[in-house]
Amino acid sequence: MKIKCLMFIIPVILTACSSFSIDRPGSFAAYLISNGVYRAISADGVRFRVRRIPNDAAGTAFLWSETAALHLKNAGYHELKNEPFGTTSALEGRSTEYLYRYNGENWIYRVVIFTDTACIYIAEAGGMEKYYRKHEKEIDSSLKTFRVKK
Repeated sequence: MKIKCLMFIIPVILTACSSFSIDRPGSFAAYLISNGVYRAISADGVRFRVRRIPNDAAGTAFLWSETAALHLKNAGYHELKNEPFGTTSALEGRSTEYLYRYNGENWIYRVVIFTDTACIYIAEAGGMEKYYRKHEKEIDSSLKTFRVKK
């Protein structure tokens, strides 16, 4: 019974977060844009997702980036880059890129985190390294267009 009640509370909490907009990476197809989640995929399987969750602890992008890094490193991901990331709308966040070896192939997983007082905005992109690198510039260009709607 408690689980059913929580399922109704979570959407109400999410509505306290501001919505966002982002331009689609050029060669990607968007396949889900609803309830605070945006998903797109390239023809060669590189995935791109942006979502929002409540920032209940009022943490900064740096704090949440470091928290995610600790979890991912413990899961076997190797950090390649960790740097500030800014958008054209002057929103400052943190971008971290990881390498993960799976099934004899290198995979890249990138997380860019932005925060405001109410929300954590998490942008994720990933795929086999040989395909991810092909789309890296258009993913960057798309991320730079991220905007929080007030």
